[in-house]
Amino acid sequence: MSDGGHAKKQEYRTLLSQSGFLFTVSETKADNPPFPQVYRGHWCPFCISYLKRLQSLSEQISSSNGSIVIITAESEENLPKTRQASGYTGRAISDPENAIAGELKQRFGLDINITPKSGYANGMAQPAILVLKPDGTVVYNWAIVPKVVS
Repeated sequence: MSDGGHAKKQEYRTLLSQSGFLFTVSETKADNPPFPQVYRGHWCPFCISYLKRLQSLSEQISSSNGSIVIITAESEENLPKTRQASGYTGRAISDPENAIAGELKQRFGLDINITPKSGYANGMAQPAILVLKPDGTVVYNWAIVPKVVS
């Protein structure tokens, strides 16, 4: 693999930023691309339904070397409520600053809509999906457009 390929692989592993520091999405597998899923919060029936389905697919995603991480702008104290309602057991991140949404847009072109909502100091990140190959190439991305859906 060329140095450029190695740099790209390192970039996707550290794409998610939270509270000013970068962390590795895949600590154990070199070819384990992150599969970030943005959801509104524990109170959203659409999001909880989606997370239930995602949990049911987690073994298949993992066996295909994917690494699921769910992200919300909701406060961290609500993550247990999301887990209880959805049955989701994987990595979950509270990002009330919406820093991760900015990183995903800058690095991968995923334009996550941030809308005003009571209880969300910096706005609420709307549902979005990003699927990457191990080399960091975008396989699929989707972000809800609230005005189109409403």
